[in-house]
Amino acid sequence: MTRRLWAGLCAALLASVAVGPASAAPPQGLTVEQRQRLGEADEAFRYQDYERTIKLLLPVLESGQIRDPEELLTTREHLGASYWFVGALDAARTEFGVLLKERPDHRLNKLFYPPGLVSFFEEHKKWLTDAGFIGDARPGSVLTGPRRTLVKTTIERRVPAIAYLMPFGVGQFANGAPAKGAVVAAVQGIGLAINVGSWLGVQALKRGKSNSIAAADEGRAELLRALWWVGTGMFSATWIYSVADGFAYRPPRKQVEQRWELLDPDDVPTPRDASGVKLQFDPGPTGLGLGLSGAF
Repeated sequence: MTRRLWAGLCAALLASVAVGPASAAPPQGLTVEQRQRLGEADEAFRYQDYERTIKLLLPVLESGQIRDPEELLTTREHLGASYWFVGALDAARTEFGVLLKERPDHRLNKLFYPPGLVSFFEEHKKWLTDAGFIGDARPGSVLTGPRRTLVKTTIERRVPAIAYLMPFGVGQFANGAPAKGAVVAAVQGIGLAINVGSWLGVQALKRGKSNSIAAADEGRAELLRALWWVGTGMFSATWIYSVADGFAYRPPRKQVEQRWELLDPDDVPTPRDASGVKLQFDPGPTGLGLGLSGAF
């Protein structure tokens, strides 16, 4: 009795372990309801009820459960065509663009679709090809020729904080604002020149080794002292501004810049290793992108 009870418990435990993961696995493929919606959408499309076709197809496509590539292609084609028939041309371009990204060589059946829709599809394909978003769409060719590629450039700045305390617009030049840095440097240079020139002028008015100035030169000496204060104020004020502005607009130490470029797979530049620059492929919003990183 005890052996039978123990064997029954072990069997139940093994059954629960075997059944547990299977019941927790995510569902694969279309559900019965989704399959039914696709059938209704196909019927609505054949009867030219395009608004109902859009309403039925959108939830199924957004679910991402269509596994068969040909079925997915047909579904996107019917959705894009339905958008065109109801006059939603921007939505039709978007849907056809997604379709052509996956199948650049796809063509609409001229016996099934009206000439206007076929021309619309071919014009959009040509625009995508010329812009480099899809490859050459010749028959039998897929993703050939230049592609519009997302190029990522990682910039690491190694300018120390103490550099922003220096005068003559060093902080502005380090922040990539050369025009502002040139203005700061010019004003500081003028202030320094006035400061030094007026001080030398006062020293020249002093008699011998004494600090006394002749009565006839007192007015001139006062003017030079005033200029000294003006030059000192210009230099100090611009210095303070340069330091504050430099720290306020100091860019992050690491920055990633992105831009789109037309690149041919055969023209990928070779990596540089002299300055620690690294060239690599990274995923991008529209496919594979070319990434460039390094220290500058």
